[in-house]
Amino acid sequence: LGINAYIVGSLQSVRRVDELEGFLWNKETIQEVRIAVRFEVFQMLTATKILDSIYRRDVPIEELSFEQGVAPAEQELPDLDQALSDILDEAGADICDALLNERWNGFITSVEGEKIIVSAGSRAGLKPGAKLKVIDSTQTIEGVDGQRFFQMGDDVATIEVVSVTDDRSEARQID
Repeated sequence: LGINAYIVGSLQSVRRVDELEGFLWNKETIQEVRIAVRFEVFQMLTATKILDSIYRRDVPIEELSFEQGVAPAEQELPDLDQALSDILDEAGADICDALLNERWNGFITSVEGEKIIVSAGSRAGLKPGAKLKVIDSTQTIEGVDGQRFFQMGDDVATIEVVSVTDDRSEARQID
């Protein structure tokens, strides 16, 4: 959709935790596996971090393995597939929300007289009559290891889409 993002997902930890539950003399220890996954999302044009969240789930360990006298290091872990699936669903929704708040980006690939060619079309949701702001992005910032990122400049024009194909559009300058 014209939004380029770099998503980093990392497994932060998978560990057994013992939680006390109950009241006063009726407390019992509940064993769980805690899984934590971190997602970071960076906007590629400017290298801005737009999301940084850790998602955690606790999955109960079946009591049967404890009753059988199995040493803690030899315990069988519960199936974590559902917990990971839940984490991915939640993270996916958060990533989509974060990306929807970002500006849509496309590029002017050429100017032929009055005709301006834009690097996005109907697959990015453009339709004839859409008005787009043109931002000066000729300045760059150099990062570590020679990485270059655009520095967003001022609005320099407004263009209106005249015709659209799947992956490109023709526009004309209106301001």
